[in-house]
Amino acid sequence: MDIYTHNTPFGPLQISMQESVIHRIQLPGNYKKQQASAAPKPIQKQLDAYFADSSFVFELPLYKQGTDFQQRVWRELRKIPLGKAVTYKHLAEKLGSHPRAIGQACKANPFPIVVPCHRVVAMNDLGGFAGKTWGKLFNIKLGLLQHEGYSPA
Repeated sequence: MDIYTHNTPFGPLQISMQESVIHRIQLPGNYKKQQASAAPKPIQKQLDAYFADSSFVFELPLYKQGTDFQQRVWRELRKIPLGKAVTYKHLAEKLGSHPRAIGQACKANPFPIVVPCHRVVAMNDLGGFAGKTWGKLFNIKLGLLQHEGYSPA
């Protein structure tokens, strides 16, 4: 597995790849620092394009992984429109599940930002992000939502 990094407005992402396919993207502060080289140019360009214009649509080679349920949740996440958010409850009802299961699938998302789990919120607040409801990781969720033009009602 090859490890790369790419700097973003929130800090360096760590990207794990094998044979030009992304296996994991980890958020700043959510991984152990290790020796890594710069991400391949096509990945850098797509990430930079998103941070320059949130309406950019990713076309990255992502490794298929996770349970059938997680994959269903992650597919639904990619359907949430830019600047919008859905609740864990809404997604759970749509998938015949429970809000906590949706939260766990979001927490397990191996491709944050690309698969926009940050667009899922709680009924009365913004919920969590990467298993955190405060701190640096949660602030990344806030920043991503703001970048995409989302404002809570």
